[in-house]
Amino acid sequence: VGTVPEGWKVRLGEDDEIQVFSPDLFDGYWNNPDATAATFTEDGWLRTGDIGEWQDGSLRLIDRARDFIVTSGGKTISPAYVENALRASPYLSEVVVFGHGRKYLTALIEIDYDMVADWARSENIAYSGFTNLARNPKTREMIGREIARGNEALARVEQVKDFRILYKELDPEEEGEPVTPTRKVKRGLMYDKFGDLVEEMYDSQEDRLVAAAVGGA
Repeated sequence: VGTVPEGWKVRLGEDDEIQVFSPDLFDGYWNNPDATAATFTEDGWLRTGDIGEWQDGSLRLIDRARDFIVTSGGKTISPAYVENALRASPYLSEVVVFGHGRKYLTALIEIDYDMVADWARSENIAYSGFTNLARNPKTREMIGREIARGNEALARVEQVKDFRILYKELDPEEEGEPVTPTRKVKRGLMYDKFGDLVEEMYDSQEDRLVAAAVGGA
């Protein structure tokens, strides 16, 4: 990726995200502490959103972890910011947001099996494994409430309007899976594998969902 500019430092975070530091970096977003906290580490390093690795003393870029979404209305949204807000729920293991060129945001959800299983037992909901639990309509209802709760912390344009629950756990050891061994999601591969689920959230529902969001029929 080239040489490090004079006065700058580069490191990899625990999840292999490339992080940079320089006295010349901006201090944060004006009057938006949540966005600042999502962009910087606690010790002041900028999170680039890129995944990298050191190879023979040089930094190699592996993948773009987080790409900004530009909606059809021209709004620029950080998917990482939205995903982090939704992942505040203990029932959501992974959240991947989509919406580039679209009127609204959608998400693919991987449930936290242990937490959702505990919830199911407390509600006397029978299940027989991850897929069965993920497909249960009551699970979807509960996850919907969690999404709605997370949306409360987001601006209207950032809110997720629809979602689909993945029916299998993402396995970084499985070839072709859209997650790295450190659980970083490869957004492009996620779409390649689950694009049908994403598209069905737009194909026939887009106008209805947008109308509902603005108070229409």
